[in-house]
Amino acid sequence: SIYDDFFKLGGNSLLAIRLTVKMREKELYFYVKDIFNFPTIFSLALSYAKKISVHSLVRPPTHKNSNQFGITNIKNIIPCIVPLQPEGSNPPFFCIHPIGGSIEWYSNLSEELGKNQPFYALENLSWADKINESFSIELMAFEYIKNIKTIQPLGPYFLGGWSFGAFVAYEIAQQLQKNNEQIALLSIFDQHTEINFNSTPPNLNHKEIKETEISLKNIDNINKHYNQKNTLSLNREYINIIKNKQKFLHKKRQAYYINHCIQNKYILKGKVNKLIIFIAQNSIAGFCKEDLSNNLNFGWDKFCKNSININIIPGNHYSIFKHPNVQLIAKKLQLHIS
Repeated sequence: SIYDDFFKLGGNSLLAIRLTVKMREKELYFYVKDIFNFPTIFSLALSYAKKISVHSLVRPPTHKNSNQFGITNIKNIIPCIVPLQPEGSNPPFFCIHPIGGSIEWYSNLSEELGKNQPFYALENLSWADKINESFSIELMAFEYIKNIKTIQPLGPYFLGGWSFGAFVAYEIAQQLQKNNEQIALLSIFDQHTEINFNSTPPNLNHKEIKETEISLKNIDNINKHYNQKNTLSLNREYINIIKNKQKFLHKKRQAYYINHCIQNKYILKGKVNKLIIFIAQNSIAGFCKEDLSNNLNFGWDKFCKNSININIIPGNHYSIFKHPNVQLIAKKLQLHIS
């Protein structure tokens, strides 16, 4: 019934992620934290009605006030933090999404770190339709810090970021340090500092987008050909599925495009005290073509004051977060966080 608890029925963090993805396909923009806070259909519906009435999402801050984490008013926060595993006595670990904005990749890592390790992922702000290519990693970091502080008001902080997320995590660390906050650990997942920042944004003619457009066009042509009410009725549900998939993929593609644009503008500055770097075995050949001993830090030695711990993980840029490779990452992280 509408009063049954999602988690008492067997739901978990991974299923909650899948549920929110399905919701977004229907243009219902919930976050995993909403499922945790409102685990019944009834309570979730009430929260959605309230969200619409108060218009809680606002525009990102300007550069003028970006050095102040104004979190006294919860309505000034664009919600983007997802509790993949909120329980445990260890200090929470906050991990930033890659360039595509998806945080599902972190579900395996969260599970491997165990029930005593709180794990929060930050998903892409562009899901909230509040940013464009004029945005910046600095402003993204500012918004993410406000989210992080709703969970952990004071440091020391344990941060991580994969791919594009590594730069956002680094900028978060810089802003926190300027605010006299302590960064206990910054984890970098398979990202070189010298990526081609002047590269052209990806082609917007994405394969999945074109496939859905073709499917939609074919259905429309069939309906026009037969021009019968029963045909329209039979195909209406399928048309809606295709349209929703098309909208979802367009938003996903737009997130990739926007993040690529703002990544091109970002300049690494400052330093952090401690870094742990996880490098995919297959990435080494692409970045370290000459002296491996000097390049295995992926350029991060210029931005670290003290120790850098380098870990080579079997697999490629994506498979490092799959089993059994992700278990190696989890074991190393556990040692550093504990």
